[in-house]
Amino acid sequence: MDEMCLEMCKITRWERGYRLILDRVDFSVHKKEKVLIRGKIQEDTRQMFQVASGVTAVQEGTYRISCAGIIPEQFPDLERMRAIDYLLLPLLTQGYNRKQAWGRIKPMVKTSTLWKKRMIYADNLTAYEKGVLLSIAALSTEPEIVLAGDGISEMTEEERKKFGTLISEWLADLGMAFVAFGNLWEGILYFDRIYEIQNGHLLEIHNTREGKG
Repeated sequence: MDEMCLEMCKITRWERGYRLILDRVDFSVHKKEKVLIRGKIQEDTRQMFQVASGVTAVQEGTYRISCAGIIPEQFPDLERMRAIDYLLLPLLTQGYNRKQAWGRIKPMVKTSTLWKKRMIYADNLTAYEKGVLLSIAALSTEPEIVLAGDGISEMTEEERKKFGTLISEWLADLGMAFVAFGNLWEGILYFDRIYEIQNGHLLEIHNTREGKG
């Protein structure tokens, strides 16, 4: 098995101190794996996404993640930026000049609907286009693992399927691990493993690597 790029050990998380969401959960992802976390309670998958992405602290347990890209659940409050400026931002903050940054993301932008809309303000993009925008931004720095929230909920079913196909192609080209949080991801992307959060525990319900499912 390849090296781990995300590892959680005995993670415990309470919601506002009264409802146990994660109960001493052990979870890890290896390089190039694609994993889905789903749950009957949407808040549970949202909380785990926030824990995994480092937004929310845990009450107990240890957490380790390698270089990561994040596709947030909601579009950030940067709508008054042009799409192209939003796309370039992650690379510019890493020290690339504008020409170098554009050279790195241009191939992905050209394969998407953003090519013709790269100069308009992000606030004027559709839910699908915003999803593509956030994905390119997350993938642009070529992290070892990408974590994706449930932002696809604003897309139509057809758009979600189209989005899943695009993400699959990019992940195959770049060889990154990918973890999606939310029920709507199921069926639009191939996953090596699928887990479900049930009463604070993470239950594995599908594993192609071990012939399960």
